[in-house]
Amino acid sequence: MCYGSGKTAVLVERIINLLTDENNPVDIDNLLVVTFTKAAASEMKERVRNALDDIITNHPENEHIQKQINLINTAQITTIDSFCSFVVRENFEKIDLDPDYKIGDEGEIELLKADVLEEILTKRYEEAEPEFMRLIEQYKASKADDSVTNLIMELYTASESHANPEKWVKSCIDNYIVSDEEDLNSKSWMVKNINDIKNIMPDICKKLENARTPSVSFSGFSPMVFNSSVLASEVSSAFAVSSVCAVVSAAIAVCANNMLLPIIAVINTVTSFLFMILISPVISYLTLLVLTY
Repeated sequence: MCYGSGKTAVLVERIINLLTDENNPVDIDNLLVVTFTKAAASEMKERVRNALDDIITNHPENEHIQKQINLINTAQITTIDSFCSFVVRENFEKIDLDPDYKIGDEGEIELLKADVLEEILTKRYEEAEPEFMRLIEQYKASKADDSVTNLIMELYTASESHANPEKWVKSCIDNYIVSDEEDLNSKSWMVKNINDIKNIMPDICKKLENARTPSVSFSGFSPMVFNSSVLASEVSSAFAVSSVCAVVSAAIAVCANNMLLPIIAVINTVTSFLFMILISPVISYLTLLVLTY
């Protein structure tokens, strides 16, 4: 007899084998069969019912199989969330929960999270602890700015994708605690930053070399000629300053009682300094070059 193909067919066959075992047959309402979707659960239940109908057609005297057909509608062939809901509803008095609870949809859950976060932030504003106020000064441009709220939501969402959210958050904090320069340079995020800088440096140097090409004087501007040794010195300084910025920012994170959000300050600080030191001079040089024509 064939009930289909693939995993579903195999599982149906195993269920039927348990129900028809000659030595120790079980009742179907004592089994828990979990699927990913409600559609799959419905299909699974229908296939088991069809298999039982085939058996009872050939063996109408089999009372045990007839009993299973009567129990199929109450069998726990369902999704994991539906099963959990069933357990809660059947034992609500033991956990002091209203049995009329419902599963919130995505929109309702988002509204609840927003309300809870607003309540927490309001309380923290009233307490005005120094660490919290430094966080607000760092990331909130105005009272209407939602930067802090969005950042907290992003961190919460990211943590929820891990099996142990609290452990993941702690690992993020630990990753930005440094003891010395060697420890700093070994961090994965620092290695990535340095490699990114090395990758963009050739293009920046090329732009600076193009900017130092002599141009025709116009309206009082003199031809621009930049010393290559000065250029090399500026590049070296940029690397040194970016490293110092990273160390200082990491130290800030440690001093702030290992708060998670100051972690982001490391990246922001390094990025800002790199833009100011590396990119801004290029823009200035190229602008001056255009003005000379």
